[in-house]
Amino acid sequence: MKSDSSFKILLTLIISLILIITVLAISCSIYNPNLVEEVKKNGDLGRIGWIPIDSPKTPAKNITIQRINWIKYFENPEKYDIDLLIVGDSFSDVGNLPDYLATYNDMQVLAVRQHAINGNKTFTPFNLLIAMDNGGIIDKINPKIILLEQVEREEYDRTNEINFNSNISMDEFETAIRKSENKLSTINNPIMEMDKNTDSHEIIDDINMFQYFVPPSSQLRQNDPINEKIKKTINFSSESFNTVKYISLSQIWLILTGHSYNQISDFLKYSTYKLKLSEPLFTSPKDNNTLYFLSDDLLYLNYIDDTIWINHLNSHLNTLSNRFAKKNISFYYLSAPDKFDFYFSCIEDNTYPKNPYYEQMDGLCHSYHYINAKEILNKRLSDKERDIYWLGDTHWSWMSTEYLSSQISPINYSIHVSD
Repeated sequence: MKSDSSFKILLTLIISLILIITVLAISCSIYNPNLVEEVKKNGDLGRIGWIPIDSPKTPAKNITIQRINWIKYFENPEKYDIDLLIVGDSFSDVGNLPDYLATYNDMQVLAVRQHAINGNKTFTPFNLLIAMDNGGIIDKINPKIILLEQVEREEYDRTNEINFNSNISMDEFETAIRKSENKLSTINNPIMEMDKNTDSHEIIDDINMFQYFVPPSSQLRQNDPINEKIKKTINFSSESFNTVKYISLSQIWLILTGHSYNQISDFLKYSTYKLKLSEPLFTSPKDNNTLYFLSDDLLYLNYIDDTIWINHLNSHLNTLSNRFAKKNISFYYLSAPDKFDFYFSCIEDNTYPKNPYYEQMDGLCHSYHYINAKEILNKRLSDKERDIYWLGDTHWSWMSTEYLSSQISPINYSIHVSD
C-alpha cells in the first residue's frame, strides 16, 4: 500500500510539472511575442541549454589588416605572397584571430576552418592540414608559416583519428570553400541573423543548430495567401511554445542537476553547465560571477591518468613539423583552452579534479613551435580581466585573441620549443 501511495504522489508531481510547463509556455507565447528573438541572441551555451544568458558582446577593435579572402585568392593566387596559413576549428576564427595575427605581424594571412571543408569528406583540423599537404595545396600556397589550432576538449578523440593518408585535391578544396562562402553570403534564416557583434563564420554552425531547435513548417499548400498566413501563425506559436518549454525544463534541470535540460537527438548531446566563481570575471550585470561551460569540457577528466595519447599527439606534431621543415615552412601548434579548464582555479567550492593537459604538454620535447595559450591568457586572468571568454559562449572573446596575437608578435615565438 505504501509503494502504491508513493507511486501516486510521484505521478501527481510529474503530471503537475508537465501542466505547469505547458501553461507557462502558452502564457509566455501569448504575452511575450519577442521571446524567440531574445533566445536567438544568446551565445552558443545559451542556445544549447535553452538558458537566457545576459552576455553582452562588443565589436572587435584595432584590426588594421584583415585576412586574405579565399575567393580573391583563388581568382589571382600569384598576387599574394602568403606569410601565414591557419588551419583549425572554430577557435581559430571566432574572435578574429587571423585578423589580429595579420595586424600585429603585418602579414598576409589565409585561414581555413574544418567546418568550411566538411561536406562529402569529414576532416578534423589535423587531418585537414595533412590532406591539404598530400593534395599539393600547401605547395601551391607556399606559406612561410603554418599554424594548426585545435580546442582542448576535442584533442583526445582527434588524436585517435589522425590519418596521414588524408587527401583533398585543390579542386575539391576550392569547391568546398566557395560553397561555404556562398552559404555565408546568402544566409536568410528567420532564427539566426547576423548583427555587428556576431562572427559571420559562427553563423553556419548556428543555422545547423537551430534546425534541431525549431519544428518544421506546417505541411500546408504552398503559394496560397491564406494558407501562408495560417502557416506563419502556426510556426510562430510552435516556436514560442517550444522555446519556453525548453527554457522551463532547463531552469528546473539547472536547480536539480547543475546543468541544462538535454534534448534527445544526435546533435543536442551537449548540456550547459553552471558553476559559481569566487569573483566577477564577466561584464554581465546579472551573472558576472557565473561560469557557463559546455558539458564536453568535462570529458577529458575521464582520461587524466592517460598520458599515452598526449605522447602520440606530440609525436604526430613533431612528424608534421619535420615534414614542413623540408619545405622551409615553420610549424606552430596552438591548443585553445576549454572554458572550464581555463577558469578552473576561480571556481568556488570546486569538487572537480584538475585537468593536467597543459602541464603534460609542457613537459614534452617539441620540434615545433608550441603556443601555450592558457599560460599566455592566464596573465590577463591574474589581472582580473573580464570577458576573456564570453559569458554565454564556449569561445574566447576578441580581447583574448588580440592579446594573444600581441604576445606572439612577431610570430617567431619560440617559448616551449626544443631543438
